[in-house]
Amino acid sequence: MRDGARIDTSRAGRPGVLPRCSGLVLLLMALASAPVVAQESSGPTFVDLEGEVLDVGSQVPVAAAIVVLPTLDLTTVSDDYGYFVFSGVPAGTYPLRVMRLGYIDFEGDVSVTGGEVHVVRLNPQPVDLGEIEVHVIRPEELEWRAAGTVLGVIGPVEMEEMRVRTQSLDQILTIRPLSRTRYVQPRGPNGLGCLRVTTALYSDGCAAMVVDGVLLTRESADWVFRMSPEEIFAIRFVHGADAGVRYGYAGANGVLIIETRRGR
Repeated sequence: MRDGARIDTSRAGRPGVLPRCSGLVLLLMALASAPVVAQESSGPTFVDLEGEVLDVGSQVPVAAAIVVLPTLDLTTVSDDYGYFVFSGVPAGTYPLRVMRLGYIDFEGDVSVTGGEVHVVRLNPQPVDLGEIEVHVIRPEELEWRAAGTVLGVIGPVEMEEMRVRTQSLDQILTIRPLSRTRYVQPRGPNGLGCLRVTTALYSDGCAAMVVDGVLLTRESADWVFRMSPEEIFAIRFVHGADAGVRYGYAGANGVLIIETRRGR
């Protein structure tokens, strides 16, 4: 009877081991498959691709450049500051192409991670104009043309440097004056700052101020010179015919156009 009891016990124990092993294997399989499911459920990361197109020699922003991401079939054009942006681009590396009349086409790969502004520098290229007609103009007209339209730009990339070196707009205009302009400090505690055109020797007029498309009065514009560089996206100064066409009499002494980061 004792031998029979030992045999019955051994037979009863074997089937009990198999279910425990099977349960352990199923548990391990479930744990191993969990990360795979999580990875499959998470989609691609979408970010903004920002950049600025500059002339390789003068470092002046290049406007109206055609910017293309061929593999994504996306196209945009740089603005007056040479700035461009593609919104909602999947993170990764893509070929980028930039084209502009008068420049050699740029082609290269760009890494899209978000949170940075890519700089594209274009090399000038002579343009074949075919037949050229020569017209003689008077010195007075030539001087008027030299007075210019767009005389100075501080684009988004250069503004990054200004944020490190300066604490206000008046400091920016002092250490990095826009072409043909000079900043005049306020005289006395109640004085107002003034941006003047250096070629206007006999004029006491100050340039008008436009912030995010709003033309400010002389008195209300004084606070702009104390504006923090952290608030400014880009700066542009226009003068002459361009200022007159856009702003009429208010643009007689030029116009300082400021685009803020909030106003974009």
